[in-house]
Amino acid sequence: MHVLEAGDPAVENHLLLRDQLRRSREDRALYAEAKRALAAQDWPDMNAYSDAKTAVIEEIKSHARAYIR
Repeated sequence: MHVLEAGDPAVENHLLLRDQLRRSREDRALYAEAKRALAAQDWPDMNAYSDAKTAVIEEIKSHARAYIR
């Protein structure tokens, strides 16, 4: 869960990811695979884990942007 202030630009990014995961079976599988691989590792803190997810999240958001063009 994420709590963001109204008007925060991050809202659009979260919705973009959410909508793409709802729309694309392939991206859901990609995200799930990445999350499983990351969950199997030890992380010093949640920030390191979140940083490790960045590449797959950016890839999925790029798919979403291509879809809406």
